[in-house]
Amino acid sequence: MVDGLAPIEKPVIAVAGASSVDMTLRQPPLEWVGGASQDSYTPEMVKNLANPPELGLGGNGAASAYVLGLLGLRVLLNGPTGEDAAGTLIEGWLKEASVELVAPPAEATMFSVTPVDGQSQRLVCLQYPSPRIDWRLSAKNDQATWMLLTAHSQVAADELNEVGDALQVFKSRGGVTVLDTGIGWMRTNGADQMKRIWADVSLLIGTLDELRFWSGLESAEDIARLALSAGVERVVVKMGAEGAGWMNEDGVYAQQPARRIECSNVSVGAGDGFNAALIAQLVQGESLESAVNFAQTVAAKIVEIGNGVIGWGQLSRP
Repeated sequence: MVDGLAPIEKPVIAVAGASSVDMTLRQPPLEWVGGASQDSYTPEMVKNLANPPELGLGGNGAASAYVLGLLGLRVLLNGPTGEDAAGTLIEGWLKEASVELVAPPAEATMFSVTPVDGQSQRLVCLQYPSPRIDWRLSAKNDQATWMLLTAHSQVAADELNEVGDALQVFKSRGGVTVLDTGIGWMRTNGADQMKRIWADVSLLIGTLDELRFWSGLESAEDIARLALSAGVERVVVKMGAEGAGWMNEDGVYAQQPARRIECSNVSVGAGDGFNAALIAQLVQGESLESAVNFAQTVAAKIVEIGNGVIGWGQLSRP
């Protein structure tokens, strides 16, 4: 710090979402589970893995927070973890990105095991789900000017009401609200319930499949127009190999192709990295087009590396 000058304040963003340890098993034996159980090992029971298991930071809240922290924002993460080995791992990774944890300790930590085939395609996801998130907690923090709410896969139906309350409170005091619709509520809530909370969303992010589910429409442009008519200010649609589309308050739809990927790997974490990179650019005053461009670049690099946001974080350091 230079004498006589106040320290530069970082933009502050509140993030609510799951925190998880993700384990990837590459090309496990297809018969690895299913034999008769017993309280001892036999030669037949031991199955070899051709590749070592890979551990990484998962959970849409923690993964987004990690990237946001590396990109220079002060992040207040509401993503509960337990006082167990998985929680210790998560806290260590988040400390590297200077992410501050605000959720009280939970009984246990979310953990996901994802076997993938030789083409890095997911076979199944074995998951110990996230502890319940207090969504309203993130809206109570008066230091943050932006808030990202991102749903994990095991949310309960009544949590969507809490998300709506948090969005309304935060936006009513002038904050910028960001919602990633996720897949969580697709099994528990109707489209009308989701669309009712969009009136308090400054920036809506979702995959094309998710937003098709919530809107009942097919094209990204039609979906974006519907969202704006519901009160959303800006929309970004993630379309995988087709790139990304977006619409500003002016109602003009635009789309850019996907980034070329040199080597496709496991895509876990790419969507969360996209969200974080997008928000980091917008917080700095960049245009939505520029922010989408940067977000696609970050997401593509995460897919190339194949170790989630941790791999990208290591690569991005000087």
